[in-house]
Amino acid sequence: MKLLGLDYLDISNQFSEDELMVQKTAREFVNNEVMPEIDHYFNAIVGIQNDAADGKTDAGLNWLSKVDTPKKEILLIGDTVHDSDVAEQMGVHCVLVDIGHVSRERLLKTGRNVFESLDSLNKYING
Repeated sequence: MKLLGLDYLDISNQFSEDELMVQKTAREFVNNEVMPEIDHYFNAIVGIQNDAADGKTDAGLNWLSKVDTPKKEILLIGDTVHDSDVAEQMGVHCVLVDIGHVSRERLLKTGRNVFESLDSLNKYING
C-alpha cells in the first residue's frame, strides 16, 4: 500500500491502516484530516465533488477566471495523467507525484517532472 498521507508532514503514521479504512469516504478523510494540515501552505486548493474526476478542467478554468495570478506563476500538483491534461488545458505548470494509483511509468510518459513523494517535491521547490 502506498502512503497516501503527506509524508513530509509525517501524518501518515498517526493512523493505522484499519483507521484509514473505516473513514466514510476519501473526501471526508481529506476534509477532516489532511486539509487542516496543509491549507495554510497554498493560496488556493481547487477540488471537485465526485470521485470520477469529472469537472476538474472546468473547476480549474473557473478558478483561473477569478484570480489575478499570472498562469506562469501557478503550479498544479497532481498524481494522475488526467491532472497533467487538466494543467495543459489551463495553461499552467504541472508536476506529478507518484503517490496515487497511476504507475510511475504512465506518469513519466506525460513529459512532466515526476516526484517519488511529497517530501521530494517539497525539497525540489524549497531547495
